Amino acid sequence: MHHPSGKIVLSYVMLARMPLSAFEGNFENIRPDLTGADWMLMSVLPKIAFVDDEPRILSSIIRNLKKLRPDWTLTFFENPVEALEHFIKDPPRVAVIDIRMPQMNGLDLAREVNRSCPGTICIVLSGSTDFDIAIASINDGNVFRYYVKPCSLDILIEGIEEALAIRRRRVDDQPDTAVMAASHEADRLSVGALDLIQYGVLVADATGQVLFTNARAGRMLTEQAGLSLDARGFCRAANANETARLHLAISKASELSETTALTLMSSDDTPLRVTVQPHEGEGTAQGRLVCLFVFSDDQVTRPNPKLLAEMFSLTVSESRLAAALAGGMSLEEAAQECGITRGSARTYLKNIFLKLNVTRQSELVRTILISLANAANDVS
Repeated sequence: MHHPSGKIVLSYVMLARMPLSAFEGNFENIRPDLTGADWMLMSVLPKIAFVDDEPRILSSIIRNLKKLRPDWTLTFFENPVEALEHFIKDPPRVAVIDIRMPQMNGLDLAREVNRSCPGTICIVLSGSTDFDIAIASINDGNVFRYYVKPCSLDILIEGIEEALAIRRRRVDDQPDTAVMAASHEADRLSVGALDLIQYGVLVADATGQVLFTNARAGRMLTEQAGLSLDARGFCRAANANETARLHLAISKASELSETTALTLMSSDDTPLRVTVQPHEGEGTAQGRLVCLFVFSDDQVTRPNPKLLAEMFSLTVSESRLAAALAGGMSLEEAAQECGITRGSARTYLKNIFLKLNVTRQSELVRTILISLANAANDVS
């Protein structure tokens, strides 16, 4: 019996019948015969799909996985467009995707799978070491893992198993339910909100492998400003000692639910402030997830005067002075920047004190900094 899609579908039953030579060459032309009993058995096994335009890569995966994971139903596609068409009709639980492919690149494919098959979890297995692509895959394509070729088969299997574990915990294990669609939309909105935050936000597992970053953290990692990712996606600091401190903080957060704050130094001695705390959500096979909140001193922007005026009923001159003071300036420096005399600055300051119900400059700064959301400070 032929599978109606004409694609390769492998289970341990089929693999036992076919010689290795059958897997060489063009995968599109291989249509093994399976009995009705074989298809019934395969239908209860988790479906794992691989999309890669290099037959040599697919052949290698088949040769290695057939003995190690006979409990998976494996499908292989060289054409990403045909893969997507097949996924829409028969979604796999996990899709392992290459990035650089003709007709449709892997990032676009992951986005389409994420939109059309929200129950399918995507993993990227790519020869690309471009970090911008990796971050876009994780954030925009909602990719669960990003592995760089050549990747250890043990690591790839471990990632697929973790994806399957998460898949099993989802509501009713039904990818097309209204609940799943609502959850998917909420995830998209959450990522958008995190991109507005002034800090870099990373989510990592207990081993320090990064699973998610917001846009600011992605830029910081790309610039390697004290933090970077290695080829396997593990977070690294500027040197071995700093990396050890960082991973100790990650371990404490994951294993002991302990929040840690530390300063890491970049290669040019610029301080990077990092807070590591346990994630409240579910963990992975490695343990509880952790959140890292990261910023450097030069990334902290002063409050927006327009927002201060709206929040505290300040005049234009008062809001400009208040913003300068909250940005760390002395009264003299703020007066000079605002183009007013020191006497006028003192008069404005008294009015600001009255409107914010404070009596000292330190109280003024604190009130301003805790009243405006960090994301709002970037508004021009």
